[in-house]
Amino acid sequence: EEDKALINSSITYLTEEELSDYITVFEERLNLTNRLVSLDINQKNELVAIAYDQALFYKGVILYSVMKWRSLMNAEKIKSPDLSEKQIVLRQLNSRYFNAILAKDTVLVEELNRKTKAMHKEIMNEYAINLNLPNPSYKEVIQHLDKDAAAIEFVEYDSQSASRINKRMLGALILTQNSVNPDFIELCAQDTLASMLMAKGMNKSESINTLYEADASIHSSAYELFWRPLEPYLKSKKKVFVSKSGILHRINIGAMQVNKNKTIADQYTIVNVNSTRDILNWQDNKFDNITGLLVGGISYDLNPIDSTASVNDISMASNSHDSELRGLMHPSEDWTSLPGTIHEIDAISKLLSSKGFNYTVFEDTAATELKIKEVGNKSPEETSPTLIHFSTHGYFFPDKKEVTSSAIWKNEDPIFKTSEHPLIRSGLILAGGNYAWKHGHPFKPGMEDGILTAYEISQMDLSNTELVVLSACETGLGDIKGNEGVYGLQRAFKIAGVKNLIMSLWKVPDAATAELMISFYKHWLEDKMTIRQALYTAQKELRDDGFEPFYWAGWVLVE
Repeated sequence: EEDKALINSSITYLTEEELSDYITVFEERLNLTNRLVSLDINQKNELVAIAYDQALFYKGVILYSVMKWRSLMNAEKIKSPDLSEKQIVLRQLNSRYFNAILAKDTVLVEELNRKTKAMHKEIMNEYAINLNLPNPSYKEVIQHLDKDAAAIEFVEYDSQSASRINKRMLGALILTQNSVNPDFIELCAQDTLASMLMAKGMNKSESINTLYEADASIHSSAYELFWRPLEPYLKSKKKVFVSKSGILHRINIGAMQVNKNKTIADQYTIVNVNSTRDILNWQDNKFDNITGLLVGGISYDLNPIDSTASVNDISMASNSHDSELRGLMHPSEDWTSLPGTIHEIDAISKLLSSKGFNYTVFEDTAATELKIKEVGNKSPEETSPTLIHFSTHGYFFPDKKEVTSSAIWKNEDPIFKTSEHPLIRSGLILAGGNYAWKHGHPFKPGMEDGILTAYEISQMDLSNTELVVLSACETGLGDIKGNEGVYGLQRAFKIAGVKNLIMSLWKVPDAATAELMISFYKHWLEDKMTIRQALYTAQKELRDDGFEPFYWAGWVLVE
């Protein structure tokens, strides 16, 4: 409890970066608790309760504090003109800081970093902001579980058993309504699952199909490693709240096949949450009045002949090349047009129109980064739309320090691939993005570059947005950092205030993605299913039509 009090106090004056450094002090204690739970059977009941309570407090604690701080700022800016002005200054500093990173101006980066921290702390101190980190116990989670529901906190720890010395292990803490104490199940070494995700000698689609399909021996190993051991604790359960950890952030648990005819999602409703403490305030998201923003059918090339291009009106050259995947195979490539996105946006527009919902479409040359950044930020009174759909290219690059071989990195590679900041190495491509991708800077000074990074998204106010659909490649990926989860687009949109996110875990095929998305919207808007039910149904339709997991299993919903 003393550790929790220290962290609760620290979030009132530390920035996110400082808090991230500070909280590593406590990581080893969490590691020790989970390790002891896996070893000491005699103290298991007492220790496992402590382990679950620690997971409830520490899972995503930095993300929660940043989200809460941003939420309070957005609520207060309407009431306080002074605070609104300070927020504008802070956004400007963050924007300049980001541009300095792109320009690789290390001196200016350090200067702006100091100014940004000082402004952040000035706001925290002047307005006496109280973030009040939640500190629930596992007993409170039990009280909020229905009889047919279960909660699973996946955790990590270093094994000290003789056969697994120095292995980073994956375990599960499970609660049901009848639990007296949580149950703990040791599952597997994380590198075993990682090796399955990166199976050698196969192309990506073969590797994915092998992992997810029931009739493949490698899948049987994966299924038995991290899910079959949990099934005895889930008898008669229909809904399972899942808080992932480590390598599981790269896996769609619900899409794993139990046998040739059934997936885990056929057997259980899988609800992906940042932490099972979310169950305390849980309710299925249903909303009748939708305002939408659809972004797709984008032109990615600037017209080199047009030297009169301005910040607001970019002239593009249409790209006649098609791309099978909504992402790059090689960083030096151009971002090519995606015909499926045009069909996708048109079909979703018609569905929204048929229901009488108001919506806006940004497409072709109009799908600029400037217009996206203005969403919800033009005035303190303006709110973001309830639905934002991006149908475009997405990217994610791992930290080169975490990759065994850095030979794939070249000096001419864009900063979006090589930056030390994970929220810059993840993003979406908008109108004119090819120029900056090649040259490392926008077409003209002061002009947006057409590459909407996760960092820039995290600075937006999307607090009125119930759902963001990222119909692009690898939008669910990012750097995985301990209890904080994934540093990428999903974190950025959560910080911006978005409630629900549909994202992809790999490079998705253009045509099949369009088909899946149109089906999802039909079930959501016409059949009035929940977001979760609609996505599951759309995926099952592709599965029933004979599509391999590569075409549909990459899509996950984070609530």
